Order: sequence, then C-alpha cells, then structure tokens
Amino acid sequence: MLNQVIGEIKKSFSKVIREDQGNFTLLTLFIDNEPKYVLCLTIGDEYIYGKVVSLEKVFTVSCHEILYFPHGLYIFARSVEEFSSKLLEKVKLLI
Repeated sequence: MLNQVIGEIKKSFSKVIREDQGNFTLLTLFIDNEPKYVLCLTIGDEYIYGKVVSLEKVFTVSCHEILYFPHGLYIFARSVEEFSSKLLEKVKLLI
C-alpha cells in the first residue's frame, strides 16, 4: 500500500524524494522543482498516518523528531485517495 500512497502523492507534486526510516517513510515534496514540505508517514492495519511540515520550519529530517515537532499538521485516513486529498488540504493551510 505504501507504493500506492506515494504514487498518488506524486500526481500532485513536481517531484517526491523517498527515504525509508524504519517504521516511517520520509517524503520530501517539491513544488516547481523546489523542496517545500516534508511528510512522515506510516501505514497501520486500518489507517494511513502522516504529518506534513513546511521545510522552512524543519531543523531535522528524522521522522521520530518531526512527529513531536510543534509545527505541522497530522493526517489520518483509511484510503489512499482520502490520504492524498487530506494532504493537499493540509498543505494549503501551511502556506
């Protein structure tokens, strides 16, 4: 399912770079070929969980630290399409 989530996210950004970090996957999301956001995500039994943060606010690229970082927005979804849709809504709020 992780590859499906990443594939759906790639449709909305000019470039996506993936880094596996144990239980989490870190995605760097590009707009107009500029890195703008980082997304930490993991997939549970029933939900896809993630946290998106503006790259300007991040001082680390460790998902374990980003999850407790005071900036950014969490995303919880039951399907790939729902996660992608919620991600785009959250990104608009971070602008």
